[in-house]
Amino acid sequence: MLRSYKSIVPLLLGCALACGRAATHVDGSVNGIHLDAKDSAAERFTIASGTPGQFQRGVAIRIDSAPAVCTRMQQGRPTSADNPYLFLVVVGIPGSSDDVFTGPHDVVLKDQSFDVRGASAAFVAHDSVCVDRTAGYVAAGQIFIESISATTVKGDFNLYFINGGSVDHLTGAFEAPVCTDTKPSDPICQT
Repeated sequence: MLRSYKSIVPLLLGCALACGRAATHVDGSVNGIHLDAKDSAAERFTIASGTPGQFQRGVAIRIDSAPAVCTRMQQGRPTSADNPYLFLVVVGIPGSSDDVFTGPHDVVLKDQSFDVRGASAAFVAHDSVCVDRTAGYVAAGQIFIESISATTVKGDFNLYFINGGSVDHLTGAFEAPVCTDTKPSDPICQT
């Protein structure tokens, strides 16, 4: 029996690492909604900054409660109702040809500008008829990028979601494969 136990452990560990899901997790809840992370994907982008002729590089990470995030993003498929996800965005320094740097990125509140290096976070959850159950929440905290490459973005986060007097806390980590050739989805939620 010990022999079979020893042979199965490397197999399970190898599968978990190859799938890229073992390193992605979310702890906590927003408005009583927990996110059981099943998959994650990252998308690298370049946007025009507030200064004409200047651009900012960035990365968006989606941590999802359903598998096959990248495939759904490439197909432009809307999120199914009752499928919460966490959306993290980090932008670099305006006018720099450098990529988003590793290290801490403070979350910029919704009403502030992305003309400075910063980050943003949104916890998105719809009920069975696509009513937004987390509307009105703003995020504060920090996203830490440990490494970023052409194929993977790895890091962690410590976030507070605030709605009036209510404060919810999410922590976790991600190891998200970079997804290319994505399409926007319309509508955002589908029953």
